[in-house]
Order: sequence, then structure tokens, then C-alpha cells
Amino acid sequence: MQADNSKPKLKDLIDAVEHHNEITENNFSLDDFVLTFLGNLSVEELKNFDDIDAWLDLDKNDFSELTTKEKLEQLKEFRGTKWAEMASVWIKTGRVPPIVIVSSTGGEEIGDGRGRVNLANVFDLKIPTWQLKEKASETKKVSLKEIIFESTSIAPIMALGFPKIIAQLLVEKFQHKAFLISKWLKEYTLGTRQDEPNWWIYRNRSFSRKMDMAGYVELYEALENPTKLLKLLKEYKLVEDDKESITEEEISNYREGLFNEIEASFFRGIFFNGDLISDIQSGKITDLKPYKNLSFTAAKDKFDKKRLFKDVGSVIKQYENGWRWIDAGARCQLVGNQMKNCGSTGVMSDDPDRKLITLFNSKNQPKVVVTYSPNQNRLSSAEGEASSEPKELYHDYILDLENVLNAKYDYNRDAKSTFLNLKVMFKPFLDSISEIQPKVQKTYKTDRFFKMSFKNGESIYTNGYTGYSVQEVHELFKSQDQYKDLFDFLKFYVFDHYKDLNIKKYDLYSLLNKYKESLSVS
Repeated sequence: MQADNSKPKLKDLIDAVEHHNEITENNFSLDDFVLTFLGNLSVEELKNFDDIDAWLDLDKNDFSELTTKEKLEQLKEFRGTKWAEMASVWIKTGRVPPIVIVSSTGGEEIGDGRGRVNLANVFDLKIPTWQLKEKASETKKVSLKEIIFESTSIAPIMALGFPKIIAQLLVEKFQHKAFLISKWLKEYTLGTRQDEPNWWIYRNRSFSRKMDMAGYVELYEALENPTKLLKLLKEYKLVEDDKESITEEEISNYREGLFNEIEASFFRGIFFNGDLISDIQSGKITDLKPYKNLSFTAAKDKFDKKRLFKDVGSVIKQYENGWRWIDAGARCQLVGNQMKNCGSTGVMSDDPDRKLITLFNSKNQPKVVVTYSPNQNRLSSAEGEASSEPKELYHDYILDLENVLNAKYDYNRDAKSTFLNLKVMFKPFLDSISEIQPKVQKTYKTDRFFKMSFKNGESIYTNGYTGYSVQEVHELFKSQDQYKDLFDFLKFYVFDHYKDLNIKKYDLYSLLNKYKESLSVS
């Protein structure tokens, strides 16, 4: 299918520049650019100009087996009926409207045409592509923002509200990256309240007059004023109240001790232990230009998407349907935001190398997280969205993860899913398992019952702790006319702890040990 090289509309060009200004925080006009036709480009070729994978919404795999009508319905969901109808015409006629790439000293991206790029990705189309390229000038003008971004001066950092000693530490560690790191740190600390006055002192001060980070900085700043320093030392109960003066040697000792304490305490903060900042500190990330116009949240998302979906080694297993297990590290903001949980292994394991293994669908949406403790060869704490029990649909993936990582799932540490735990416990011996559903939805949801059939021919009903023979339960069920629903019979009769049934009762752990023993004997 071919596309033509007709020029973009004036409105589209203006919109592209405005989008570029918004992203790069510049103030370009259309007159600042030269328009050039680049040709009919594929999506892969367009990736040379923009991080397309970070914002693609339509997955080619999801469309591969759909009928034309079904594809149209999907396009309606994507951009609405009107856009879908236009897209249908573009596909039939082979005349896709052009897109616009904007390139300047501030950055480069697709300024107009993201919907068409999504369409081209699904239908393997080439798109007529035009480039607005910033006009060259004899004397290149460097914006104040660009100067500040590359600066190793402490002044711009102090203007953000950081104390002098903190600004110096940031510049010493991050050099020309210090201003961007400082801006992100302030955003991380304050969230939406970026205009909070004296924010650094307030956020680092304890409610009692005990020594804290703000106190250490206050003392450090007073080193040039012995009278003020002595007064503060008395307030913090660091010297006796009757001390009348402080010597130069004492001041020198305080200078060294305070500096070391401030430096150690400051960089111990959670912010500096996050994956993005850690990679900047270690030198894994050296070029921050792709992130310089982004908020910290947006930068973290961009970093996480690259790490999860592009970096070699993050995919643990890929399935034919496009689903895959991905190593998300010890923590991942992207996973946390989409899964509505903390996005961290947190207290799920005491293994220092613990990892968050995440199941993504073909649309790059996380569905399950599992904590992996490599030093303990253990999987645990499988969770769905909002820390809920993982749906039965995902159980086979979790069971397969045991094989992929050659690690055992620790069902003793999982209180969320009795269903999954039973599958894991009896995995070598189980033929089938199903949950008994009530005929009418009940208000109580804590009681759950399962039918388990084993490879040796035995079958039991269980509540996850004890069990009874299916055959014997069915005989009892027939004799109790008042029960019409098997679920109710199991809840109010079979598993009623006050009833002494004249049928054999199984303890699940004893049953498991019996099967293990029979397996070892054979």
C-alpha cells in the first residue's frame, strides 16, 4: 500500500510546533523551521526520530486474527467512530495523511500524527513524513534553560530552595547533571506542592528539638559564626549550658564531622536508591537529554518502559500469545502505578537480591506480580491488581514460572489465594481442581470449597485445610433433603466444625506427606 507526499495542512504544522514547545518548554514559531519531505517511512524508520514504543497504544498481535469489522470496532475504541471511519478510508484508498516530525536544539519527536503511526504499526503501512527542522543561524543562541541544565554552579540549585551545603554535595556527585537531579528531588519530595516556602528545612525537621538533618545543616551553616554555633550547640544539648566559648580546633572538628554526617544521611535517602537515580550515579546512564524536559514521574515512566520492554535480559519468558514474564527489579514505579500497589518487593522477602517478577500481557499491561528470592530459590506473594488474589486465568503462568526459574513457590507465605496454593501444593499429584460455586451469589465470600481429583483416582472436597471423600460426601448429600445446593451443603453441613461426620476426614498436609512418601517409594 502506497501513501502520497502531499504537504501537511498549515494547522497541522502549527499544532506540531505547539506540541514541540510544550514538550521542550521552548517558544518556537513556525518561521523558525524549514519544511522538508523525508519520504514514505515505516514505523521502524520513524523510531529514529522518536521513542515510539513509549506511547504506542495499538499492538499488531492483537489485530492479527481479527476480521475487518472487528478491526474497525477496535479503532473506534481507540480514537472514536469518526477517526475510525477516516482510518478505514485511508486503508482502502492507500492515501494516509502525512505526519510531521519537529527537530530543534530542544529535542526531536513526532509533533503531529501519533494516531496515524499507531494505525501504520497495526496495518504495516508507510506514512508520508515531513520534517520541520530548526533553521541554522550563524550564531547559535543558547537558552538560559540550556545553560542552567548543563551548569555546575550551585546558584540555580539554591534557587530551588536547597541549602548551600546540599547544593554543593549535589554538584560534587552529579556534576553537570546536578540541576536536573535537584529539580527531580524537589518534585519527589513535595509532589504537587512545589511552591511551599522554606520547604527543605520544613521537610527535614523533626517535630521535637532533637538533632535531625535540618539541624546538622543549621549547625554547618553556623560554623562561620562561633557565637551562633555555640548557641545552637547548647540548644541541641551537644555541649554543657555553662560552656562560654568554642575554639578553632573544635570548630574544625565540627566542620569535618558535620560534613560527613550530612553527606551520609542525605544520600541514604530513598530518592537516591531508586533505579533511575542509581543508574545515573553508577554511570549506566550518561546522557540525560532524553529526560531533561520531563518531570520526575514522567522520567521514571520512560526509564521503566525502556528497562522493561527494550533492555536485553529483562524478559524471563515470552509466550506465543505475546504475554511474558519480565524482571522488574526490586521496585518499579510503572508496575506500581498500573497495578495500584507499591510496586516494590518491600517486606515480601528478606533476600537482599529479591526481585519483582511481573506478568505482562501483549499490550504491555501488568497483570500479576510475584516476589522472587534467588538466594533462597523461592517464589512467593503472587498478587493481582491492587494487591488482590491473582485470577484463575493467570494460575498456569505462575505455575510455569516455577519451571522457568527452577524455584519453588512458597505457599506457606501466601494467604491470598487458597486456590493457587492447592495447585502448587499438589502439583505433581493433581489431575484436576475446580472451585465449587454457589447456585445463587452469597453475601458471604470468605468460605471457599474446591473439588480436587488426584492421579491415583482419589477425589476430595476441601476448604483448603481439611477434606472429605467426594464419593462419601455425595452419599451424604443424597440423604439430606433440605440441601439443594452443594455449596450450602459443604458450608453448613460437611465443614460445620460442630458436626461429627461418620466419614473419613483428611488433613491436607498429612495427605500431601502421604503422596510424597508414595512418590519417593516408587
